[in-house]
Amino acid sequence: MPIRALIIGLILTISSNATALHRSDEDVRIGITSVMSRSDINTINQLTSYLSARVERKVWPVFTSSHTEMSRLLTSGAVDFAWIDPGMLLSIPDIEIIAAPGYQDGPYYFSYMVIRSDRAYEDIAQLKDKPFAFGDLQSFSGTIAPKYELSRQGYQPERFFRPLIYVDDHINVIKAVNDGFVEGGTISSIVFTQLTINAPALVENLKVLQQFGPYPAPPIVASTRTQPYVIEIVKNAFLSLHEHEDGIVVLKKLGMEQFHPVTPKYYMIVEQINNALHNGSSK
Repeated sequence: MPIRALIIGLILTISSNATALHRSDEDVRIGITSVMSRSDINTINQLTSYLSARVERKVWPVFTSSHTEMSRLLTSGAVDFAWIDPGMLLSIPDIEIIAAPGYQDGPYYFSYMVIRSDRAYEDIAQLKDKPFAFGDLQSFSGTIAPKYELSRQGYQPERFFRPLIYVDDHINVIKAVNDGFVEGGTISSIVFTQLTINAPALVENLKVLQQFGPYPAPPIVASTRTQPYVIEIVKNAFLSLHEHEDGIVVLKKLGMEQFHPVTPKYYMIVEQINNALHNGSSK
């Protein structure tokens, strides 16, 4: 096994038990979900190192294999903060939103429907009866939003794609498309951009067939068990990232402009889309 893969595997294993990384009462634990590429450990380390310097506390990344597990860690206080998918806001009531990543047009992102660039598909209709991949069931850009948008266009994914499969994160959707296991899949524009910058080999053979959105970008949230003054200093560190040279370096690696303050009201569209999808009110 390559050394890099072994190190990442160890980090993922150790991090599943958050208390193992909590070296002291002064440490801060931030959960990393599939909203960013967890395979890009260098960028994650740059981000946590920057935060450690700004808040004057050791910041540890905590990884999980599912959105459900990260929800549990947030609710229990096993992680102090987490960068979560907007879809997770539907199932975790007791969290505080502290910031959202901003791009050229603000704190928005898209759901990308990707195919291999050597495929001749020009529109969604040509994917009928073809194998297709969605992300985690709680993933807004990987599952909830594209399901809603496809249904509005008259496509019922479970009947339209054959088969329709679900995978645990955006990277595995990309791998499934690259390997020809499926003909297309839906992923976050954030992950696609990060990989274009930091791991171009993973996406160089892909093209975006259609994009859905824009939608409110995945937020940084705090557990309600985190002390208020710790929330405030970490929040300020994220919101001032673009004001410091070392912070700008991290933002460029993430493909972002800056982090913005946002409120729960900003994410109302996420709940509205989810409700419309499950109530069958879309076309």
